[in-house]
Amino acid sequence: MLTLYYSPGACSLASHIALLEYDIPFNAIKVDLKTHTTEEGKDFYTISTGKGYVPVITLDNGEILTEGSAILYYLSKTGTKNGASTDDSVFGPYRLQEALTFVSSELHKTLGAYFNPKLPDLTKEATRAKLTKTFNLLDKKLAEQPYIAGEEFTVADAYCYTILRWMSFLNVGLSLSDWPNINAYFDSIGQRPKVQQALQQEGLV
Repeated sequence: MLTLYYSPGACSLASHIALLEYDIPFNAIKVDLKTHTTEEGKDFYTISTGKGYVPVITLDNGEILTEGSAILYYLSKTGTKNGASTDDSVFGPYRLQEALTFVSSELHKTLGAYFNPKLPDLTKEATRAKLTKTFNLLDKKLAEQPYIAGEEFTVADAYCYTILRWMSFLNVGLSLSDWPNINAYFDSIGQRPKVQQALQQEGLV
């Protein structure tokens, strides 16, 4: 059985949501990212191929997969649809990769900078300007289609929701309410039963 190593509310939440949405059986093991130990007391560096961050999945055959985007893509090709889309059209996989890359490079990396308490004010200002541009692009896309990769929910939406959720507790100086389409999208994803289940299992609601 697949095992997910996660930290509550971190980017690993996206993988947790995807596992539930795609009906993939799994075990979940919590990781303390301050001490880099699992809830079982194991050294997480030895599990995460030395990287020390979540998510990580391990398989019974010994395979270890790191990096959120790679894990999400794998899960989209592994599980059943169960209300989520794997989009088997010729161009579908590329649209999914496009969406995952956008979230990773333009949202995750940029918004994640605000976790640094020593982030200089000038850097915050520049980062906020970049986020504003990114949100403008995303809001326009979501005015044209219901989900980030097209007409159906995919793992990219689990990822996007997870990163947008950070806006509620990071001092960014921006509000999702300033982008109506993003705000409606975020609320809609948050109401999905499997998303609520993942949040409950991680103790976030």
